[in-house]
Amino acid sequence: MSNLTVRIKSKLNKLFVKNGPYKFLVSRWDEISDISTAANIFNTEFFRSEIKPLPFDFSNTKQVLILAPHQDDESIGAGGLMLKCKSLNIPCNVLFLTDGAQNNLPGKSIEEAIRIRREEALKACAYSNSEAIELGISNLDFNISQESINQFIEIINHKKPTEIAIPWFFDGPIKHRFFNEFLAKIYPLLTHKNFIILGYQVHNQIYPNIFLDISEEMDLKEKMIKEYASQNSAYISYDHITKGINAWNSRYMYKPSDEKGSYCELFFSLPAKDYVKLVNKFYKNTKQIYLNNEVLKKASSELNRLLKNL
Repeated sequence: MSNLTVRIKSKLNKLFVKNGPYKFLVSRWDEISDISTAANIFNTEFFRSEIKPLPFDFSNTKQVLILAPHQDDESIGAGGLMLKCKSLNIPCNVLFLTDGAQNNLPGKSIEEAIRIRREEALKACAYSNSEAIELGISNLDFNISQESINQFIEIINHKKPTEIAIPWFFDGPIKHRFFNEFLAKIYPLLTHKNFIILGYQVHNQIYPNIFLDISEEMDLKEKMIKEYASQNSAYISYDHITKGINAWNSRYMYKPSDEKGSYCELFFSLPAKDYVKLVNKFYKNTKQIYLNNEVLKKASSELNRLLKNL
């Protein structure tokens, strides 16, 4: 165990080596196969004493693509990254994977919910000058089509992002998990494969290997999330909750807080090919991944069927 600790510290001292600061994160997972067990372990922060996340390095960042399963995920999990890209003149695009359809938005029809969430997303993305792109998969029935697969491939191959951010694959919401499977299964078909995947934090504790100081961006990030008035009023005040999470995350920055306070976003960063390997390792049992949700099990099956024809 002591030798392992020495090796871990050695890795951490080398900030961003050729393949990124990640191998020490993977070695302890080899015997874990149950996705729920793994997610619960990370929520306990069992490994926190053994690693120290590294600061985000933008030196090789040329273009960022944020994958958002729903309209607001991007602002909650990566709003600071979006704003930081703006200040650094790095192009940042947001690909909304679902259409935002809801049948439980008080007093609104499904069509009205789609319209409202689209308008909110455009306002939120405007803070960072991020382009909003829609894949348009139904948020209710998850009707995966050949067209949506082809469009997804075309966007990534055309944009050629150096980083793709997505809710990390142990995130609680099963719809977020589905799009990790979606990305992993489509990855072999991409011609643009050389990018970093940034798993970002939305609903649960993430196991981070990099952090991004967003202390200067927090006020604007809070305003971005406030644009999602339909979600903040129907569920919880995500602006309030997220600010608290980002304040708690700042403990990873290991520096005293000033009067204003410090905030940071956390990411689980891996080269795409290695992130995909991990997703494929854990995403084998659809009953386990999607908690027996028939809609998502069907969508997963349809995704596999369509990909066999390519």
